[in-house]
Amino acid sequence: MPTVVGEIRRYMRDKTWTVRRPRDLLERATRIQYTSDTMSIKLGRAPTANELGDELGLTVEGVLEVIQAREARDSRAPDRPISDEDDGATIADRIGSQDTGYDAVDDAITAELLTA
Repeated sequence: MPTVVGEIRRYMRDKTWTVRRPRDLLERATRIQYTSDTMSIKLGRAPTANELGDELGLTVEGVLEVIQAREARDSRAPDRPISDEDDGATIADRIGSQDTGYDAVDDAITAELLTA
């Protein structure tokens, strides 16, 4: 039984991320999640990055790096609403803009072809 549970945990740790991360980062993410859960029960609130770092012997930057990397575990479709309170705004609505440079290049090539 321990072998099966270990294999399932390894699979979940290594294969369920949308963006592939280094293995040591994945291991730290697992440790931070477990420690955060247990500290939340003890403290009655979510632990701070400083508290997690002290508990695990990591720097605050190391904890924040893992927390940021954990956001890559799940991907979000660009047309999915950001939140319920945001009037249906999507990620695609918030990023990118119309690039007018393409029109300028098309116009320049067309003018060059017409004068040739």
